[in-house]
Amino acid sequence: MRWGLSLLLYLPFLAPVVCHYLAPPPGMEPTGFIQPDLPYYMSNAREHFDEGFGIFYSLPFSPFAESPRIYFQPQSLLLGAIHFATGLDPGVLFLLFGLLSGVAFIRLALAVFETAFGLDSPSKWLTAITMVWGGGLLCLAGAVRAIVTGDLNDLFFYDPAYGLWFLNLGRNLIYPHESYYHAVFFAALLLVACGRWGWAVAAAAWLSASHPFTGLQLLCVLIAWAGLERLWIGNRELPRWWLPSLVGLLIVHLAAYRLLLPALSFEHRVIEDYWIRFVQDWTYEIEHFLPGYALVGIAAGWQLRSPGVAAATLSRPFARLALVIALVSFALANNEFAFRPNVQPLHFTRGYVWTGLFLLGAPAVIGLTDRLWQWRGLLGKAAVAAGCGLWWADNAVFLTAFHLLPNTAEHELYVPAGFHELTQFLSEPEQAGCLVLLPDDPTEPFNTVAYLLTTYTPLRVWHSHPYNTPFIKRRMAEIESLFSGNEFLDAWSLRPVLIVMPAGRLPPPVVLRRSRPIFSNFNAGGDGGGFTVYRVNL
Repeated sequence: MRWGLSLLLYLPFLAPVVCHYLAPPPGMEPTGFIQPDLPYYMSNAREHFDEGFGIFYSLPFSPFAESPRIYFQPQSLLLGAIHFATGLDPGVLFLLFGLLSGVAFIRLALAVFETAFGLDSPSKWLTAITMVWGGGLLCLAGAVRAIVTGDLNDLFFYDPAYGLWFLNLGRNLIYPHESYYHAVFFAALLLVACGRWGWAVAAAAWLSASHPFTGLQLLCVLIAWAGLERLWIGNRELPRWWLPSLVGLLIVHLAAYRLLLPALSFEHRVIEDYWIRFVQDWTYEIEHFLPGYALVGIAAGWQLRSPGVAAATLSRPFARLALVIALVSFALANNEFAFRPNVQPLHFTRGYVWTGLFLLGAPAVIGLTDRLWQWRGLLGKAAVAAGCGLWWADNAVFLTAFHLLPNTAEHELYVPAGFHELTQFLSEPEQAGCLVLLPDDPTEPFNTVAYLLTTYTPLRVWHSHPYNTPFIKRRMAEIESLFSGNEFLDAWSLRPVLIVMPAGRLPPPVVLRRSRPIFSNFNAGGDGGGFTVYRVNL
């Protein structure tokens, strides 16, 4: 029953994907990627196999095949292996991964809730469901602003990045990789709650290998809680070796991500430097987290409303763990006061502050729901329904409006007609090892075709991901120079080169003189779209 419920609770979060497939723009085809960062994960995954199998993979956005293989995440290896074995469309495979991860995430969250509070009454079931579907007052505050300004985009004004940094827990379910990270995070919490200390360390190590930010966050949470329990509370249920093991993992984590990767790859150092200089403003302010955490903050505050009540609440190790999750996550999410901006504090939001406050305040929510449920028959039930509506409104409005509002719909990635035919051709063995050059599209912050070629083909592109291509500004300037009719770089003469042009557009004379067309799907889709591919003669 709980697995079935987990699936039902997950299904509403498929709404943006369903709309993405049902209502693409005219002449465009859906990819399944509803946000520009998502193809990145499948580009990483296929790098394990595209140039010969390896446990580690190289940067897929480097234009050079010699880019060192220094990266590893267990989920990337798994996705790469499935893609290699089945040939599934990358977008479809990533969505299936999200479905399985999302259901597992919810099931583990319910297990954590049941371990801490039980699931033996309607009020506890409703509170557990609210942990998945609940939010804050962001959309309510945004609706007030939208009424004043007359701009519907202001509905998500108080949500960082128009809701895509996920201040509540359930919102993460629309991203497959976040569903996976949260599943491992809750698995670790469940193992801690059940006293499976060795397995909890293993889960922390797994998440550390899976993601630098969430892995660091879990380790900091567990270390802070273990230190509180062993060194301050004197809780002897925790083995003596547990805290030192976690500290050792943290040292390895920081050494790997902060020292080893930059030492092994010049390209990695270049990208980190670019993040420091150009990708800094990933923070959130009081106007974001005050409405975002209002409801869970009130519930948690009620559990700490007086010294006596606070002492009773915090007498339970799980309550202390919930408080530590909230405090540590909030400190990390506001780390711009202590660290350089390339740490990108918003990576530490993702609903973790909200979750800690919710788990701390859950007894208050259960108690209030129980009293209302038993109060004057239908009137009490109506009050419970109104309370659920208030808690669930943030995600309900977000999921309904995601595909409709320009500021959120513009994140979805579509491809022009003929793109998939193009990628099938470029993936043929005859094109193996070729470098792809194509003109930049100044109307798109992400050049969708250049970027997605790293996801749908085994080839390397001179400029692709805007934040993870080494020397991206120089690469774009070189591309602009080429397609303005200027020089053909010597670096492009050392390997087979393919020029991809939108149908109806010729490459510059400097390319035409030394190339020949080898593929064309002109008029793909019946609207004059498609591509032509030219092979440059060595």
